Amino acid sequence: MLATIGTKELKQMILGAVEQIRNKHRYLSELDSATGDGDHGTTILRGMNSLAKLLDETATTGLKDLLYELGWAMLGVDGGSTGPLLGSLLMGMSDATEGKDVLTCQDVAAVFTGGLANVRKQTKAQVGDKTMIDALAPAIDALQQEAEAGPDILTALQKAAEAAEAGAVSTKDLQARFGRAKNLGERTIGHQDPGATSMALHTMADQTGNKIAKDYGIGIPYPKQTFHVKGMDNVDWGMKDRLSRIFNLKSGNTIMLAFDHGYIMGSTAGLERLDLAIPPLIPYIDVLMATRGALRAAIAPNYNKPVALRCSAGSSVLKDDMSSEVIGVNIEDAIRMNASCMAIQTFIGSNGECSSINNLVKTIDAGNRYGIPTLGVVAVGKEMARTTKYFLLATRMLAEFGAQIIKTYYCDEFEKITAACPVPIVIAGGKKLPESDALKMAYNAIQQGASGVDMGRNVFQAESPVAMIQAIRAIVHEGETPEKAFDLYNSLKNA
Repeated sequence: MLATIGTKELKQMILGAVEQIRNKHRYLSELDSATGDGDHGTTILRGMNSLAKLLDETATTGLKDLLYELGWAMLGVDGGSTGPLLGSLLMGMSDATEGKDVLTCQDVAAVFTGGLANVRKQTKAQVGDKTMIDALAPAIDALQQEAEAGPDILTALQKAAEAAEAGAVSTKDLQARFGRAKNLGERTIGHQDPGATSMALHTMADQTGNKIAKDYGIGIPYPKQTFHVKGMDNVDWGMKDRLSRIFNLKSGNTIMLAFDHGYIMGSTAGLERLDLAIPPLIPYIDVLMATRGALRAAIAPNYNKPVALRCSAGSSVLKDDMSSEVIGVNIEDAIRMNASCMAIQTFIGSNGECSSINNLVKTIDAGNRYGIPTLGVVAVGKEMARTTKYFLLATRMLAEFGAQIIKTYYCDEFEKITAACPVPIVIAGGKKLPESDALKMAYNAIQQGASGVDMGRNVFQAESPVAMIQAIRAIVHEGETPEKAFDLYNSLKNA
């Protein structure tokens, strides 16, 4: 049960709505093309992206001020009535939070009621007029009824989402009476209203199985295992042997050096000459993560380091949609390369979601036949929000498919990600950060349950890559604080 919510939970709800629209904006435009000008999806996506940007940048902590800022951001979105109406909703909700730091279930109902009242000042539309009101008003009615029945906010939001979805679907049987669609008259009957549909998607943001609060058992250790790699007690001997090469027996963690960027980005800064950039770093890492082409052409085999072999291949950065990948390395070549694990990129929530999952499960099946683990990589498409909710979904899915290791990005409440994932998680370094920030990220991830790091640009683009990889090693395997690791970095860099 969730009895109260504050600013943190509100932000999660807004980001959940952003994620829903990013996933469905094309569908919304398709709906709009039947009765309007076909731009509802792109317009509301613009608005949602502006809200996500604001949440990422704002220092505002109060409920009232945050909703006010979000409302102003939405009011500034060009393109029809979408921006003004959603902005009015948020501004009305802001007024209704006056003097409140947290909201009870009844408060939540009152806040949404205040938002609806403000929307009604901007439009004369009523239920039955084939507008967003057909989803919003029933949702708030359901919210009020649940608030009177009990204190659980999650239950109330779920009932509101169900009512909003039913309201949106009901617009198929209605004739439009507002906006450009009203000019089509009876021809609008049979088409679902895009505004009502997008409103339903907003209210469904917390009905996708990842609710605002769950019991993740934070602080409760996993049961003791005979094998030192999380969740791998029951795999075969050969797979355990390969996992033992990846994960340090003493610390239980791993340091992977990712230099597979060229498979989509070409000659990345810092990796122009693989034969010069990588060898000085090898003594301080546990695993080489690379493509077969880079390894065979530029890295001598006598370093005897385990390999996380990039086995998926796809579009370059020149494409807007990079989610359509294929299996680029078969199991026979992975065996010839003596791979300790096979890395497959997945695109949960993107257009290529199903095909990337197909790549993953086929590789898992092939790896299981020969005792080679699969590293499932969580890629975040340009349209996806890097939220706790998203990573909870994606990492758990990959583990349930059978991936033995998961690579994902660090995010807020990362301890939930690692607690909910039954196999080891290693974090991606992502874009280049200041060295001190990258070390803090590595430290926080390990402290919150990560089993290692898989860093690339934050190593080979550092001012001193060799010093940086040793500082990372001090955190991952020796438990040093980020401050001491940064001191080590500076001393090695200046030596």
